[in-house]
Amino acid sequence: MRKALRERALLRIEDLLEERTLKLKESEENSHPFEESRDAIYISSKEGLMLDVNQAALNLFGYTREEMVGMNIINLYADPESRKKFQIEIEEKAAVRDYEVKLVRK
Repeated sequence: MRKALRERALLRIEDLLEERTLKLKESEENSHPFEESRDAIYISSKEGLMLDVNQAALNLFGYTREEMVGMNIINLYADPESRKKFQIEIEEKAAVRDYEVKLVRK
C-alpha cells in the first residue's frame, strides 16, 4: 500500500512538472523582446511610415497604437530636417550611432 501511494505521488509530481514545463515553453514562445523592452522602439518604412511601435514608444510619445501605426514619422521630429539628415546618414553608412535628435510628444 505504501508503494502504491508513493507511485501515485511520483506520478502526480511528474504531471505537475510536465504541466509547468509546458507553461514555461508557452511563456517563452509568447515572449517578445520588442514589446517587453523599456526602450522606445519603432519600425518605419524608408518613406517614414510607422509600421509598428512598442508600448514604451506609446508611453513616451503619448499616442495610442492606432494613432501611431500609419503615421508619418516626420510628425515626431521637432525639426523635420533632422529626419532628412538621419535618412541620408543611414543610407550612406547603413547604420547610425550617437545621433541626437529632438522629438515631440502628442
